[in-house]
Amino acid sequence: MKENWLIIKKSSLIWLIIFIFCLFADQSSKYWARHNLPFDENLSVINNILNWHLAFNTGAAFSFLSGQVYILTLISFIFSIFLMVYSWQTINHGQNLLNIISLSLITGGAVGNLTDRLYFKQVTDFIDLLILPGNFPIFNLADSFINIGAFLFLVNLIFYEKQKALT
Repeated sequence: MKENWLIIKKSSLIWLIIFIFCLFADQSSKYWARHNLPFDENLSVINNILNWHLAFNTGAAFSFLSGQVYILTLISFIFSIFLMVYSWQTINHGQNLLNIISLSLITGGAVGNLTDRLYFKQVTDFIDLLILPGNFPIFNLADSFINIGAFLFLVNLIFYEKQKALT
C-alpha cells in the first residue's frame, strides 16, 4: 500500500513539474513575442527555415471558429478541466510514465492557450516554420506541447496498451 502511494506521489510530481514547465515556457515566450516582435512582420531567425512572426488568433487550430472568443474560451476551459481530472485518474490507476508525460504536455499547452484567451481574448502566435509543407499556420509553444503530447499519447496507446492487452 505504501509503495503504491509513493508511485502515485512520484507520478503526480512528474506531471506537475512538466505541466508548470510547459505553462511557464509558453507564457514567457508569448510575453517576449508580444513585447519584442513587430506585429505581422517576418523576422528571419534561420534563413529559409524559421521566422518569428507575431500574429494573434481569435480562433482555434488553423483559425477554426475565428472570432468566436467566448465559445472557444468555454470549450478550452471545459477541456482543460477534463484533462486535469483524466490526468489525476490516470496517475491514480498507475499508468506508465509515457502516458503521464503525454497528458502533462497536452494539459500544459491547453492551459497556456486558455490563459491567453482569458486575458487577451486571443492567442499569441509567433513561430513560423518555413520548412513545413504548404502555407503552415504560425503557432506557439503551447501548440507544440499539445501536438507532442498527442503524439506520445498515441504512441503509448498503440504500443504500450496493445502489448498490455496481449499479456
